[in-house]
Amino acid sequence: MPGCFRFHALACLLLPAWAGAIQVSDMTAAMPSNKEAVTIHARNTEQQASLLSVSVTQVDSPYEGARELNTDGASLQFTPARVLLAAGQDQAVRFIYSGPKDDRERYYKVTWKNALLGLADEGADSEKSGDVEFLTGIRTNLLVLPKQPRFDYAYRRGHLENRGNVSFQAIAYGPCKQKRLGEVCKERYWIGPGYAVNFKTIDSSQGQDKVMLQRDGKFLDAEKDAPLDDA
Repeated sequence: MPGCFRFHALACLLLPAWAGAIQVSDMTAAMPSNKEAVTIHARNTEQQASLLSVSVTQVDSPYEGARELNTDGASLQFTPARVLLAAGQDQAVRFIYSGPKDDRERYYKVTWKNALLGLADEGADSEKSGDVEFLTGIRTNLLVLPKQPRFDYAYRRGHLENRGNVSFQAIAYGPCKQKRLGEVCKERYWIGPGYAVNFKTIDSSQGQDKVMLQRDGKFLDAEKDAPLDDA
């Protein structure tokens, strides 16, 4: 994962993931509570054929320093695990969850490895074997949201807190705190259960800010001045 990754407050999710010849559509993907599958796209951006390999590891947290877990009975299957991509080809990889339908949120690291087929470039940062060039892989995040979700939050004056058991994406925009940043600033976050963020660039003091929260794939307006006292 790139060093800029912060699950609860990040801007790098706005960009596609790149590693050598492979481009992945989502650095963080979430399977909605009311769905059993999600699709992530990978593209071979090189001018030669590429062999894509995909693997998945369950972890205890979406945050930096997460530890790998033995399976807890949650089953996550995906297809295809290996596929040959032509130059410029896009491939959909489908992830299917068939585990417990409980109130727990589950987290996975998806590793994408790419091997170019053809003569290796002697100047490339890679391992080479014959006519195959093995490029460095990347890891992205997959969240399986709980099948028994409890969506709850608190928001006031630029402080947004997740009080439920399900992660959500928040998009906020409003007047910039500093003129050098322009007139309107925008921030985007994934906020995990029990975590909170304070807006860094948006001036919320005059009530001109607007926050949208994603729930079950749809965005809704966050209620301003939602209570911040103990739940």
